[in-house]
Amino acid sequence: MDREAVERRVLEIVAEQLGRDVGELSRDTRLDELGVDSVDVVELVMAVEDAFEVSISDETADGWRTIGDVVQWIIDRGDGGAGVTAKLRPRPLPPGEGRASID
Repeated sequence: MDREAVERRVLEIVAEQLGRDVGELSRDTRLDELGVDSVDVVELVMAVEDAFEVSISDETADGWRTIGDVVQWIIDRGDGGAGVTAKLRPRPLPPGEGRASID
């Protein structure tokens, strides 16, 4: 499983969900410093579940303090990351967008 791909996708999810630029985020970025509220957490969890085909308990999400915590939780999945790896494939972007992303 490719840690960089997981991290990149999580950064993209956080940026999209919170209306931030990916460039201002890192593994060390604290979620509370981004002004994350309970609604944001629910939306973030749903986006991560969808992107990586995982189920996240409230207790797990409550334990996330940094973006790196989210990344590490995904990597540490007990199923060896089979579902995670399957979702890390390139996705075409709409015309006019110049960078590739992963789904």
